[in-house]
Amino acid sequence: MQMRLWFKFFVTFFFLPLVSAGFFYYLNEKGFFNLKNIEILVEDSSYSRKALKKSVEKLDRKLELLRGQPLWQLGLQAVSSDLANEKWIRSFHLTRRWPSTLRLTVRPQALYYVLLNSQGEILPVMESGHFLDVLRVGDSPDLPIAVGSGFEKSFETRKKAIQILKQIPAQGTFSRQTISEIHYSSQSGFSFKLLQNGLQIKIGEDKVRTKSFRIGKVLDYLEFKKFQARVIDANLSQKVLVRLRKDP
Repeated sequence: MQMRLWFKFFVTFFFLPLVSAGFFYYLNEKGFFNLKNIEILVEDSSYSRKALKKSVEKLDRKLELLRGQPLWQLGLQAVSSDLANEKWIRSFHLTRRWPSTLRLTVRPQALYYVLLNSQGEILPVMESGHFLDVLRVGDSPDLPIAVGSGFEKSFETRKKAIQILKQIPAQGTFSRQTISEIHYSSQSGFSFKLLQNGLQIKIGEDKVRTKSFRIGKVLDYLEFKKFQARVIDANLSQKVLVRLRKDP
């Protein structure tokens, strides 16, 4: 009886682990655990696929350098540190999937508008205020276009524009969806051109949420009365000034 217990103990704690270790070593030497598959999954965002294409391709080329290494030997901490330096990535999740796959799930930074620079190129502006790679006009996401050298030259102006847009409703009569162009001047602050009718909206830089509500109400009233306006100036303390198209 005692001999049988010792035999079971030997098989359980010595023989089987030794066989398993030997089998694992054999598979590892044959390259069974070498990295063969690299998966990059990008979560839904305000980007178009084309806007992120170059950034994802660059990232894929970096990860390709890991291909062929044993999966269990990959230094995920070093890879994670490198990913943290990618300006377009807001957050990510990196996992090993045995026996030979590395999966990266990426959440990109939000995108609120694009910049039309002095060379006529389209530059998507990330939430951080930094640029993505240059796009062809046909590849641009359906977002407002910032016009003017101030956006191109000034990081702070780009950041400020994002803060302004965040305070404007995502949907509604006056919303981020209805804006076609963004303009900025140091004297009067921010103004917009609307997508549907080219109406100019002057909104300044402060109390944007309150002003957006007032602008929406004014637009609803103009639509109801069938008035055609060319400028709505909400950059005032307590009121909104409307210039109709027949006005000089």
